[in-house]
Amino acid sequence: MKQSVGKTVGSFDAKTHLAAYLERVERGETFVITRRGKPAAELRPVQSADSQRNAALAACAALRERLVQRGNVVDVAAWVREDRER
Repeated sequence: MKQSVGKTVGSFDAKTHLAAYLERVERGETFVITRRGKPAAELRPVQSADSQRNAALAACAALRERLVQRGNVVDVAAWVREDRER
């Protein structure tokens, strides 16, 4: 599980000042909401489907580039054909 990165906010403060926190989240900030000092939730900006897809494609391209630099040949089409034959 990914470790949360953000400012810590108590649940009472988050409830009391939710509108202000939402404005800050819209500007890109992330908050970890705690209950009795323990992380309970994360308040963060929503990623659009386009940005999620673009991030996944960028990660795939970076992985492919690393493999090519190591001299490994990557044939994704062959992997897809192989998977379909199963």
